[in-house]
Amino acid sequence: MCKYCEVEESEAAFKRGKTNRGELITCDCDIEMWIEKESNEYFLNSECWCGYYSESFEPINFCPFCGRTLI
Repeated sequence: MCKYCEVEESEAAFKRGKTNRGELITCDCDIEMWIEKESNEYFLNSECWCGYYSESFEPINFCPFCGRTLI
């Protein structure tokens, strides 16, 4: 496991509430991206500082960083 797919309850992007996510993949002043667990599925999500939230429609089956199966 790596810090990106090891999910736990954490601050959501730009400190907007709580969510079950791994370490932020990108963390700059404009965009934050992370792997989030919802129910028993994992998604690659992102949010922009202006509040635009992009949630993937299809779950991911493997961590793109360590290759671990996320099912």
